[in-house]
Amino acid sequence: MFTRKQVFALIIPLMLEQILNSLMGMADTMMVSNVGAEAISAVALVDSINNLLILVFNAMATGGSIVCAQYLGRKELGEANESARQLVLSTLTISVVIALPLCLWARPVLIVK
Repeated sequence: MFTRKQVFALIIPLMLEQILNSLMGMADTMMVSNVGAEAISAVALVDSINNLLILVFNAMATGGSIVCAQYLGRKELGEANESARQLVLSTLTISVVIALPLCLWARPVLIVK
């Protein structure tokens, strides 16, 4: 079905993405390690939320690509384009719904008591 070269062409970027994501979490933890246990806990909490959001958007992309692939397999290009358009719009909408409140109320969240 797929050659070994084609599989590696797909797997290598995915592996690099996951490695870089893990390195980012480790770098964040190392940067605040001198501050104290509370800072390390806060970074770990934010890192887990970040990973959750990445997984949600990865799941949406995977599901969308499956739907598009099915349409493309049936030679229904219009439906494939429409499903891809719908996926991009729904991803953008969810991103804005998450980001807008965080941007508007960022200052109160970051105030240390």
